Amino acid sequence: MLSIPGSITRSDELQYHGSRHGDIPFYTACASGLGRENLDIEIATPDRVDVKKEQEVGEVLSPYDTEMKNGEQAAVSVEVQAAVPVVDEDVPASTLRAWVIGLILTTVGSGLNMLFSLRNPSIFITSIVAQLVAYPLGVVWARLVPDKTITLLGHKMPLNPGSFNKKEHTIIVAMANASFGNGYLYGTELLLTQEKFYGYGFGWGFRILLVVSTQMMGYGMAGLCRRFLVWPAAMIWPATLVNTTLFTTLHDKTPTTPEMASGWVIGRYNYFLYVMVGVFAWYWIPGVLFQGLSVFAFATWIKPKSPIVNQLFGGFSGLSLIPITFDWTYVSGFLASPLIPPWTAIANMIAGMFIFVMVGGVIAHYSEAWYSAYLPMSTARVYDNTGASYNVSRVLGTDFTLDVQKYKAYSPVFVSTTNAIAYGLQLGTVVAVLVHTAFFNGKDLWARLRAARNQEDDIHMRLIKKYPDAPD
Repeated sequence: MLSIPGSITRSDELQYHGSRHGDIPFYTACASGLGRENLDIEIATPDRVDVKKEQEVGEVLSPYDTEMKNGEQAAVSVEVQAAVPVVDEDVPASTLRAWVIGLILTTVGSGLNMLFSLRNPSIFITSIVAQLVAYPLGVVWARLVPDKTITLLGHKMPLNPGSFNKKEHTIIVAMANASFGNGYLYGTELLLTQEKFYGYGFGWGFRILLVVSTQMMGYGMAGLCRRFLVWPAAMIWPATLVNTTLFTTLHDKTPTTPEMASGWVIGRYNYFLYVMVGVFAWYWIPGVLFQGLSVFAFATWIKPKSPIVNQLFGGFSGLSLIPITFDWTYVSGFLASPLIPPWTAIANMIAGMFIFVMVGGVIAHYSEAWYSAYLPMSTARVYDNTGASYNVSRVLGTDFTLDVQKYKAYSPVFVSTTNAIAYGLQLGTVVAVLVHTAFFNGKDLWARLRAARNQEDDIHMRLIKKYPDAPD
């Protein structure tokens, strides 16, 4: 049966809400005589409240301005209140339309991300792109596909279950997020390196098992930690709030109330369209017409033959002490969008970059540490003792492990100043995460662990508990 079991856990708005017919799968309900007219449900707005929902949930007044339990409004963060509605719409979710669009987008998106991962700077398609593309596809499907029922795998399924709704949209985005939400799959990088740099591979069976196992480890850890990192109201995931806000922007066409939007009267949808058109038009300038705007290292233009100026202000092989760019792909190409995390996280990142890379890099390079005087100041390339790119195949044995004698006969590994610092920081990050979490969040985590079984649910958790949950 092509229906999703109601066992997907909470991720604010990104979860499966099930059908309006209880535990009966959506397609089975349609086959039992529940026609399309029973599935086109109007969404409750501040002027139109579903009384039945109020009786089931107990505190639903409108999607955002909600009368919650005593003190609950203060417990739910302002960001969550602004981004996540507190109504559970009774509309179909696991439809044939959602599965077809979702599978197409996951296939295309995964392939494009693998291709774009080889670009410098690398760019990747996130679930936001799938969310944007899925909306017009769903709307066109709802308008053009005939209202007929087909039989697939022994089950009757409607080709057009009505208006394209938020739950179908959420199913599609959840599929995209699971397949390419964070860029290309980590395992594919290993496979590509094996074949292109070492000239060997283990066959398609190994590739599939490697990719699936690496992905499943992450999902398994997320499932084990959801009680502490997802369910509590204090656990906020900024990237998820972007998706939930965009869902409302695309599906909610109600006019903006100026008193609630700091005087703004433009609707979310119209504002989003204006910004999207502006971004599309602007990219042609740094991307095609004047590519110097991508890395605006004007200091090197003034004195192009000075090694010191290039080392300090160069954008590709220097420290770029005046980091100016007018190309969003360079802003978000390495650490994703800076608009999503809190400013404190960005400030911490900038401080670390300044202390370790800019100050530490200058001291290390000009003190000629690690033979830095013979190498570029900033590059990811690895060199041998002649200044050429390091040939890894010359130091490998027949079993593709390091042959120490070949290594001694060939050359040690030489890396640039910033690359050496980056390797050291990456190793230190593993310990730093544990120590930082213990010192700054240890008491809160311990309290969450003790109260995990008895903690009081917020409005969103109570809405989700109407549906079956995946076992621990």
